[in-house]
Amino acid sequence: MIYQLANCIGIMLAYAAAYLLAPTESWRWILGVAAIPAVGVFWVLCTRMDTPRWYVMKGRHQHAEEALRKLDPSADTARALAELRATLDTQTTGPRRRGESLRVLVRRPYLRALVFLVGLGAIMKLTGINALVYYKPLILQSMGFSGYTSLLLIPAGIQVVTAIATTFSALKVDRIGRRPLMLTGLAVMAVAHGLIALTYFTGVRTTSMQVLAILGFVLFQAGFGLGLGALIWVYASESLPGPLRAAGASITLTVDFGINLFIAQLFLTILDAVGGEFVFLGFVVITLASWVFMWKLAPETKGRSLDRIKDYWENDGKWPETTAVKDATTKQPETI
Repeated sequence: MIYQLANCIGIMLAYAAAYLLAPTESWRWILGVAAIPAVGVFWVLCTRMDTPRWYVMKGRHQHAEEALRKLDPSADTARALAELRATLDTQTTGPRRRGESLRVLVRRPYLRALVFLVGLGAIMKLTGINALVYYKPLILQSMGFSGYTSLLLIPAGIQVVTAIATTFSALKVDRIGRRPLMLTGLAVMAVAHGLIALTYFTGVRTTSMQVLAILGFVLFQAGFGLGLGALIWVYASESLPGPLRAAGASITLTVDFGINLFIAQLFLTILDAVGGEFVFLGFVVITLASWVFMWKLAPETKGRSLDRIKDYWENDGKWPETTAVKDATTKQPETI
């Protein structure tokens, strides 16, 4: 969820930088300014250590002890290291060799989980988020908006809604649950796409229609921040037991970026070919189908131990009655 908030802030800053540089009409500077935060992130990554868990998995115990000491100088690092090694040693039932995780996922009972994670990565982009982030100025222009303020500052302001919705989701996810937030977010996104499609179908470029379009964009960003934006990586990390978790998250990420490449290359071509009304009507259909997909397959991991997620898939996508629900007073950190 912190990742999504950082994403929102980055998009807002990108639009703001484009607005400030727009009078120069220099697209090279607009694109090149992104190198500044990229250099900063590169420097930060070069100065960070890997996690103690990763060092232990690689047999680099001295580095693991140093990492533990940096995380908590007052802790008993020798004891923490021993506990970490013991935890990893107990994970003897999971896949160990390269490619073994995939072979486990393509067979029952985890085939259902694989379908869910692949669908999750596809839904993230097919419901329209990157199409709107990349091409919102052009979409606004086709709706009669003009000027740098309308085409660049309005999209930046709309991103604030995503940040607010994501923050709300982060604060309430352990109380409301993953499924209700995800399903509500997708429903709001479907309504938003319908409003935007309506503005295209009317063919009217009046102020009232433009306000309706802005409302559609605002609702879409709110729904995305509430559901998909805040929860996709929570679900990717909580939907498989520990030995398979990295492979599952990698599959979701690969599908996500693969669909993103398709959207970036073909969205404008499709928009010009069929028109905005049918593009956004298509988004309505895709988003509603995504709602059904999540309703059918998404597990509710609220209050459940992540170590017991295998029970859900082994019981054909249902939580066994014998699986104990975690005490509500016990706080479990999320893996993001």
